[in-house]
Amino acid sequence: MARTPAPKTNEIGIAGEFFVLHMLARLGYSPALTLGNTKGVDILVTCPNTSRVCRVEVKTSADALRAPRGRRWWTWLIGWPMSAPNQVFCFVHLGATIAETRCFLFKAADVVALEAECKATYAADAKDEEQRQRRLDADMPSIWFYEDEKGDEHESAWHLIDEAMSSHH
Repeated sequence: MARTPAPKTNEIGIAGEFFVLHMLARLGYSPALTLGNTKGVDILVTCPNTSRVCRVEVKTSADALRAPRGRRWWTWLIGWPMSAPNQVFCFVHLGATIAETRCFLFKAADVVALEAECKATYAADAKDEEQRQRRLDADMPSIWFYEDEKGDEHESAWHLIDEAMSSHH
C-alpha cells in the first residue's frame, strides 16, 4: 500500500478551522467560516440567543508540541497579531487522532502580550548582539508556552468566546 503524503500547510490550516467549527457548533454557537484570506478572522461566531458576534483566528500546526517527554511546550507562528476586544485566537495542535488534538484559546490582547514576551525572552537568550538584533527583527512572530504554565489554563478555554462576545457592544 502506498504511503499517504504529508498534508500541505494549507490543508493543515483548513483541518484546524474545521475542528474549531465543529467544537463551536457542538457548544451551541453558530459559527461561519470566512472565505478567502480575510485578515484577522477565520471564523465569525454568533450566539443564537443574543446575536452577539465574536471573531476567531485559528492557527494550526501538526507539530506544535515540543519536548514530548520532558517539560512539554507548544509553539506556533502567528503572523502579525491583531487585537480586537471581540477576538479570540484558537491554537490547534492536530494530533495523530481526534482524541489527541488539542486546542488552546487566548484573548487577542493576551496573544499580543505573549508574542512580545516571547520575542524579548528569545532575544535575551542570544549569544551576541548581532543574534539578539536578528531575533528582535524577526519577520514572522511566534508564541510559545509551557503546558504546565499557560497550557493548563488555556486548553479548551471555550468560555473565552462568551467573554469576547460580552466585550463587544
